[in-house]
Amino acid sequence: MGNGGDEVPALRHALRERLDQAVRTPGDWRMLQAEDRRDLDPGEVPLILLGAGSVMAQPLVRHALGHWKVVGVVDNARAGLPLGDGTILGDDGLRDLIRRDPRAVGVMCCNSDEAVAHFHALWQPSGRPLLSLFEAMRSAGLCPPGMMGTPGQIAALAEWEADWKGFDDDASRRCFLSVMLYRLTWDACWLEPVRLPYRDMYFFTDALAVGRDEVLVDGGAFDGDTVAAFAACSGGTTGGTHRHIHAFEADPSNLPRLRECVAALPRVTIHPIGLWSHADTLHFSSGHGPGGRLDEGGDVSVPVQALDDLGLGPVTFIKLDIEGAELPALRGAERTIRHHRPKLAIAVYHDIGDFAAIPRMIETMRPGSRYRLRHHSPIHHDTVLYVQ
Repeated sequence: MGNGGDEVPALRHALRERLDQAVRTPGDWRMLQAEDRRDLDPGEVPLILLGAGSVMAQPLVRHALGHWKVVGVVDNARAGLPLGDGTILGDDGLRDLIRRDPRAVGVMCCNSDEAVAHFHALWQPSGRPLLSLFEAMRSAGLCPPGMMGTPGQIAALAEWEADWKGFDDDASRRCFLSVMLYRLTWDACWLEPVRLPYRDMYFFTDALAVGRDEVLVDGGAFDGDTVAAFAACSGGTTGGTHRHIHAFEADPSNLPRLRECVAALPRVTIHPIGLWSHADTLHFSSGHGPGGRLDEGGDVSVPVQALDDLGLGPVTFIKLDIEGAELPALRGAERTIRHHRPKLAIAVYHDIGDFAAIPRMIETMRPGSRYRLRHHSPIHHDTVLYVQ
């Protein structure tokens, strides 16, 4: 993440400067730094969609195929399959496309560490612009309102962070300011200096240490990836030395894979419910993957419970990444947090207001806690608050 505190004032200055520019900029205030792409209209140039199998990118892929001039779709996992009027290509097809149409502009549809690095390396020699997924979605009118936050929200958070002074280290302050700059400008250059690998998220960072006798509450266990990671991080040669893992997963479509993943791990209990502020039954939109979330218009009903009411006993570690339900889940865990003082790894990226609201809530429950912030994605996802 870099060394020394000199970067923090420079980042604060850069953020203030761009917030001032956002106020003065008529119309679309995004793209305040990427000069080579500010006026680029994807609807007017030939496009190559990279990593187009990404679930998040499907609305953009459909729009591009229906309305824009797409000269190639590249996805190694689906190479050879038909799509629209053509066939999905692999890496060799991408190289041929670039040679045939040197005016083409790329759109990075994927967002995993490995896929982004892979396509960046292939695309860079072309010297042509490479749009992020969100830059292209912005042009298509597909970005949900408030997805990244408004200039006003970002300005308010910048003031809060400067006054709060609650982050424990300069790495957290750099991370916060860099993420805000990215959310304001959509320019990935701000994230690269602070971005940590996705595989290190929650348990393998310098922000929070995992002990050998932990009781984990894994809120948003998905397919068991974080359960397995925690067991590995807790040490030992037979699946970890943890005392117990409580895996909470509300999306019914994820439960078969979760059960399969943890079958060989010791001392794991699966709870097929969501964590919330109180007992209830709520509508849920099944994501058939990591994106399922509580939603009034959802397609299934799921039970939810307050962690405090489940009688789990002393809990030493709580991880929450539950698609925007983190604040209600924390309210439902207040007694546990007050009495047992567990380590916390809480996603704050689903709602921009959570960057301030979540630490404020935790501080009322457990004053004097240590707060660290880390970011684990090449996009706005996966910013995590670590509390001890």
